[in-house]
Amino acid sequence: MSDSKETALRTYFQDGDRWEYEIVKKAKRSRGLAWFVTIIFGAITLLALAALVLLVPLKSFEPYVVVVDKNTGYLEVKSGLTRPANITEQKAVTQANVVRYIRAREGYDPYEIEQNFGIAALLSTSDAARELQELYSAANPKNPAKVFGKNKRVSIDIKSVAVTEPSDPS
Repeated sequence: MSDSKETALRTYFQDGDRWEYEIVKKAKRSRGLAWFVTIIFGAITLLALAALVLLVPLKSFEPYVVVVDKNTGYLEVKSGLTRPANITEQKAVTQANVVRYIRAREGYDPYEIEQNFGIAALLSTSDAARELQELYSAANPKNPAKVFGKNKRVSIDIKSVAVTEPSDPS
């Protein structure tokens, strides 16, 4: 009986050793697979970051305006803002001020009448300033506030501005 008991005990411990060996073997295999997957995904991440770093300089925005003619449907693409223009800074400021002056003087908006009059008066000199004062005087029957009232607007669309250089009188 002691032989069978000893054999049973030995078999029991051998089964325990085998079970422990299989558990350790599975853990090592799982850890190896986890490291393999980690290395693969790490390499993919590094390749994606490298591709992103290489593509970032290629990304640029180029704004442009597409104008559609209401009557004909003709499309016209205006030049983008990033293209170099053949215009000096002073000329651009002059053109912007001319447009601002014309819109303020010739346009009419009952809610912006004081602001537009102020801009037009500020940018007007001598005869033009006097004519503007006369136009907006309360006694003038052609005063835009009297002609158009509070419910109408006049908006000015300016297609282009051509500033000419002063001619030499000599």
